[in-house]
Amino acid sequence: MAVIKEIDEQECRKNARRELKQYRILARMANVKLDDIKSPVITDMPKAPSSGNHVEASLIKRIARTEDAYREMKTIDRTLDLISFRSAWLLRFTYCMPEELQLWEIAERLQVDNAKVVSYLKQIALLEFAEAYPDQALLAFK
Repeated sequence: MAVIKEIDEQECRKNARRELKQYRILARMANVKLDDIKSPVITDMPKAPSSGNHVEASLIKRIARTEDAYREMKTIDRTLDLISFRSAWLLRFTYCMPEELQLWEIAERLQVDNAKVVSYLKQIALLEFAEAYPDQALLAFK
């Protein structure tokens, strides 16, 4: 009996790609400019229940969505910090920059031969990301 099930690599890559493609959207929702470097913000303040102020309630919902988007971005960032240096930067250049870079631009930045090498390395990086993501949420098994 195998302790570790066989991983469906294609499905894992698809899941990782889907998660990473949300990064720019999450940044806009969290009001984070991708080319800015900011210090972490502590947002664990308790929320008191409101008694009838609908404007306040809608504002709290909007703030909660912003905080959720920010937390999801940070989960992706922490996961990228767990994988190999080259894979992390390849995925950052692909999904986490303000503008999507072409494969040849990524090849130039990573100092690899050509776009085909980048495509190959990207397949490896997506699998690393799926394996490192919290709670094995992106893993798929055969």
